[in-house]
Amino acid sequence: MSELLHHQDRGSGPCVVFLHPTPVDHCFWEPAAALLEPEYRVLLPDLPGHGMSPLGDEPASMKTMGHAVLQLLDALSVESAIFCGCSIGGYLLYELWRQAPERVRALAICSAKPHADTAEARKAREITIAGIERKGTAPFFDAMLDTLVGAPAKERDPDIVYRLCAMMERMSAEAAIEVQRALAARPDSMATAMTIHVPTAVLAASLDRGSTPAEMRELANAVPGSTFYLLQEMGHYAPYEQPRLVGALLRRFVDQISSH
Repeated sequence: MSELLHHQDRGSGPCVVFLHPTPVDHCFWEPAAALLEPEYRVLLPDLPGHGMSPLGDEPASMKTMGHAVLQLLDALSVESAIFCGCSIGGYLLYELWRQAPERVRALAICSAKPHADTAEARKAREITIAGIERKGTAPFFDAMLDTLVGAPAKERDPDIVYRLCAMMERMSAEAAIEVQRALAARPDSMATAMTIHVPTAVLAASLDRGSTPAEMRELANAVPGSTFYLLQEMGHYAPYEQPRLVGALLRRFVDQISSH
């Protein structure tokens, strides 16, 4: 058995699992998840190669990362859960649905379009990987902070960049490269989305250039009975930019599921 993912396991009640974006770690979800902790068991893992979790023995892929999350649930005796994921954490929700739909009570998918990378996007990731190989991770992290955090959040909370950078710096160059390759190779999940039959919240951020509101609307249209939310004045890292607002939205969503 491979090493379990590093994680925080807090509270009690129905389990809600929060999967973070790259290249940050579980701390990304802590402020929003705090709104659920009083009534729920909140599970916050570091994905493989992020934070304090090892990369793993096999090359990183959506499949291997999804398997690592399921292995953690097995170890913690979590039979089923409500899953919230942002960016790569959201891509992994499609993978968890493919691998183990019986363990998914509901999904909240934020800033995670169902489409595979275009040829142009894959080329951009190749350029990113070459840059990390030459110059290390610092320029890559700087570029991520520039594009993934909405300008209103930076104006309102100038320290947000430093807190996110501290999370990013726990990721090695090797892990950053592996994860970029995994993202480039991830499958198209539109057909998967059309098979989802649990309560699903689709969260789009108005300023997100990585998973645009139009792309997230496509996801909502594909998932039968899903609910679409447009988060105004937020970027790709919306749950960290406005955790009280996003956390309250997720708390209402989870409360509705748990009351049935």
